[in-house]
Amino acid sequence: MAISTVINGEGKEGNGANRKSQPPKKPLKKTIPELEGHDEKSWRLYSGSGLLIKPGSLFKVHKSAYKNWGIEVNDENKSWIKGQAEKYYEKDLQERDEKSIDIGSLTIQPFSHHMSAATQVVGKVVKQIMRKLQGKNDMIRICVFGPRNGGLVVPMISNIRNLDAKLLDRIQFYLVEPSIKVEVARNILPTYGVSEISKIDGSGFTIENKVDERFLSTQEDEKFDLMVSLFHFHCKPFPDHLVEMFRVMKDDAALVIADNYSPLWHHPAFVYEMLNDMRAGENVLEGFKKYFDFRCIDKPPLTEVEQGALRDHKKYMLKVVEELRGGPDTEKPVFVFRAHKTVEEGIKELCDNNFTLSAERRIELYPEIDNIPGIKLPYHIIDDSEYITLMIAFKG
Repeated sequence: MAISTVINGEGKEGNGANRKSQPPKKPLKKTIPELEGHDEKSWRLYSGSGLLIKPGSLFKVHKSAYKNWGIEVNDENKSWIKGQAEKYYEKDLQERDEKSIDIGSLTIQPFSHHMSAATQVVGKVVKQIMRKLQGKNDMIRICVFGPRNGGLVVPMISNIRNLDAKLLDRIQFYLVEPSIKVEVARNILPTYGVSEISKIDGSGFTIENKVDERFLSTQEDEKFDLMVSLFHFHCKPFPDHLVEMFRVMKDDAALVIADNYSPLWHHPAFVYEMLNDMRAGENVLEGFKKYFDFRCIDKPPLTEVEQGALRDHKKYMLKVVEELRGGPDTEKPVFVFRAHKTVEEGIKELCDNNFTLSAERRIELYPEIDNIPGIKLPYHIIDDSEYITLMIAFKG
């Protein structure tokens, strides 16, 4: 059931008087000079605030949210905007690798537990998929996006070994991760009986320290039997990577996705509420409200699980702030804008790129998946929230 959200005590529709009193919408920025200036001015809103986490570049949010942040995407500027987003994501990654503070490595409960639970479910799903793939005579190729230091791959390995330990001798794992922390996998995975690939047709794992699209562009058509994305898609403002994933997947391959879904970055009002909860200060709050003037931008109606995701995402951010306050001093804040979207938007994005999530296709290819107790897809790790959700897609 869709539930209307509230702005200043009014539902999304509001009343006629309030609608008439709203200021006119500001024109969207679309030329490159306009976009550069708009993003630069948004950064200044937090100058001297002392905030430990700041939103960061507007280009990093999901493309579906750009209009709410004053950005219009068109054929002339899309490539430039995407390049800016990638630049800032790479800068975040570089700073995260160089400094000790990385919010991804913080133990934020109960969310760290929930993310661990998600990787355990992924392991169970992979096990059921392998029941069918083990009948193939060829080498089985599994591509994993976002394996971090390799630890997120361990539940997959353990479940495959539980099914048939000898099966690991016929699997190649491709670990695609832009962070240099993936190098730690060279030490972790051998302790679980999986070594680096030593020859072209050999089993084991290979580390691809690259951005996903850069890696995929080098791979041949219909190469992979299984693709797994672990908390990776929420860093992709545009869905271009899905085109390449579709190309390199075999016709009967599955794409298993575990990720964070949230509408938090979709609307300036949601971010304002978070900044207010963080006690950002009157100057920051007033400057933010004045610059984005979100009174004239309707909040999207949210379902119950989307509201739960918004609640949990804000709760996570507030706990990160608490953790950083109690940790080592840092001169640089953590920039938290990401390309989170709702599950509904994620499904639409997949379908728009020729994937299907239909139960009929899943049962046709891998009926064993539906035998996992308590798993109904899309599967929400938190009962009343889609903040951490698992989905499985196939070539349509």
